[in-house]
Amino acid sequence: YRERSRISSVAPGDAVAIFEPALPGEPGVDVRGRVIPSPPAREVRLRPGNGVVLDEDGRTFRAAETGQPALEGEVLRVDPVYEVRSDVDYGTGNIRFDGSVVVRGSVKEDFRVEAAFDIEVFGNLEAGEILAGRDADVHGGVLGQKALLTAGRDAQALQVAAIGADR
Repeated sequence: YRERSRISSVAPGDAVAIFEPALPGEPGVDVRGRVIPSPPAREVRLRPGNGVVLDEDGRTFRAAETGQPALEGEVLRVDPVYEVRSDVDYGTGNIRFDGSVVVRGSVKEDFRVEAAFDIEVFGNLEAGEILAGRDADVHGGVLGQKALLTAGRDAQALQVAAIGADR
């Protein structure tokens, strides 16, 4: 239950989408043998947004930065920050992302957040793990003997309390 899903991510230069022009449909036949005409092909527009560039071929959209691909309307973008709007727990599972991660809640016991860049947690780290490639910032406390806060550059927390420790 801790490994619920994989967060898709792309690296700079990865193809995010390849646009193919619309092709006309073929007519169908109903149960009585009557021909059902196909509706006309509908052109779809796609535009590059933040973190996406369009190749010279006019069809291939590539990531300009590391992040999660997202489509909003006709705009294709790459979000370098993955946001968890709740606690990291059984509802979300562990979080692994190639960019940065923001957790609006807490990281619960035995759950893990890993990011290639930065991690920011607005709640507590409650006997879970945070592994940041660059910086980690926990606005609340780091609680419990099993809590692990690791950062490649800088790690900070408002409070550190080893609950149940002998000290």
